[in-house]
Amino acid sequence: MARLDQMEAGVRDGDAEGLQRQRVYWESVWRARLEVFLEGLARTDRDEVVAELRALVAEAGSTAPALPGQQAGAGAVMAGRDVSVTAQSGSVAGAVLRVDGGLHLAPPFPQQPQQ
Repeated sequence: MARLDQMEAGVRDGDAEGLQRQRVYWESVWRARLEVFLEGLARTDRDEVVAELRALVAEAGSTAPALPGQQAGAGAVMAGRDVSVTAQSGSVAGAVLRVDGGLHLAPPFPQQPQQ
């Protein structure tokens, strides 16, 4: 647990450049640890563990922010995937977005008044 606490402190505090250095460092540390662990397993066990790790990484990647340490400010929303903003019964809903990928607006759109 001490190693995890040390890693957390390293990737939580500091500027963007420092966070990136820490991220690269800890990725290499954990990669080496996982390689040693996996190489020590029997082939059938290794295949099972690799499948479980892939599923875990896919799940974590679908919910994680783009960079460690990112946080949304007061009144803001940060998402690593889809965001849905909706309104009902004639109310209005909105959001300010910075989009680093694609943007999709889906119907229903309100009818424009006829003049």
